[in-house]
Amino acid sequence: MKKMSILSVVALSLTIVLPLQVALADTATPTPTLYGEKRVEAIKNKIEKNEARGEVLEARLASTSAKVEQKQEKRNEAAQKALKKASEIATENYTRSIEQLNSLVIRINTQISKFESKGANMTASKTALADSQTKIASASTSLAALITYIDNQKITATNRESVMRDIRNRSEIVKKNIKDSHSFLVRVLSMIKNDAGKKIPTATSTNPIATTTTATTSTSTQQ
Repeated sequence: MKKMSILSVVALSLTIVLPLQVALADTATPTPTLYGEKRVEAIKNKIEKNEARGEVLEARLASTSAKVEQKQEKRNEAAQKALKKASEIATENYTRSIEQLNSLVIRINTQISKFESKGANMTASKTALADSQTKIASASTSLAALITYIDNQKITATNRESVMRDIRNRSEIVKKNIKDSHSFLVRVLSMIKNDAGKKIPTATSTNPIATTTTATTSTSTQQ
């Protein structure tokens, strides 16, 4: 067997050792370069900034939500005050109107009694006046219901519109009842004028023919 030269031995060694070193280098953990460290640091800084921005945004949202709630609460308080004012106005104005109607009833009733004392037949007027009093009572009942409804309401963001709508509707009922009561009383006044001229029939004037006959007979006898 021929002896190998030194150069052949070295060449053979390189062909074995170098691929092994390359394989080991591929499996080893790479050492971070300076550029890689800066890149990682930049990413970390960006994440931290984003987190800080998120915290600021959350704080702003919380502040905005609190402000919205405060504004909503102020609107509810204002609506509650308006509701109380509406109750006071309803009590004052509608009650005054109903009191005026009741005063008119008393005056009309006095007139009816006056004409009755003079012999007028006021039956129709008295019946119409009773109907008017019933209508006035309905106005008083609807007013009491309106005031009770207003006093029992608590305004919130969800019920504000519906409560206001109900109050308007109930107020219209009171107005209609008051208006109808006034119309009834005006009709009574017209009826009084008609009834004032109607006399109640008396017993002495029920048989004028018989009276005349009796008087004629008496005269013939005397002759």
